[in-house]
Amino acid sequence: MKYQYKLKNRKKSVWTICIIETNNNIFVNFSHYTKGLVCQYSGGSVGMLGPKRKTPLSGELIGKKIALEASDRGIRRMDITVKGTFSGVVRGVLRGLSSKKLLFGRMAEIKGISHNGVRQRKQRRL
Repeated sequence: MKYQYKLKNRKKSVWTICIIETNNNIFVNFSHYTKGLVCQYSGGSVGMLGPKRKTPLSGELIGKKIALEASDRGIRRMDITVKGTFSGVVRGVLRGLSSKKLLFGRMAEIKGISHNGVRQRKQRRL
């Protein structure tokens, strides 16, 4: 199921930031809806190793790098998509992005959709 959080009086932007949180790492993609991927960063690409890759500090460093890329291109408004839990790591990315005074248009949280549910038990034989 897809949950959308709309902010007041904001239009849909052409620039998108996709935050993908896994068990051991965090990936952040910055893309344009027609031009494709602009840049991509992860916890390891900012210099963190091991379990430090999924900390709020690494998320903040990733956010600052992407905010720098966006400000170099003159981008002010962007949409955000979060895949995974909305934890402290994602909040760290948002904190890093807001360091350059960027505007967030639409924030969407993508959850997995179960298709057929759990497998049923075998029928009992008597």
